[in-house]
Amino acid sequence: MKRYAKNALAECGHLPRDVARVLYVAAIVRGRLAGIPGMTSPDRAGVEREARRCLTYGWLPPELRALLRGCGPGGR
Repeated sequence: MKRYAKNALAECGHLPRDVARVLYVAAIVRGRLAGIPGMTSPDRAGVEREARRCLTYGWLPPELRALLRGCGPGGR
């Protein structure tokens, strides 16, 4: 999912950019929380910044909000 969303961000075609951003950040956060190796890319501060940005989207479902809130300071 991370690779798909990253490609969608770069290609600006088959997904709205904000949707691709949410999928990309959510995949990184979930992978890191699950301890999946190789979930590198942005550093922790960069992921937290992008998660906060995604939390501003009014259409974001509650489950994704909870996941993205869990990556910040004091989160898991």
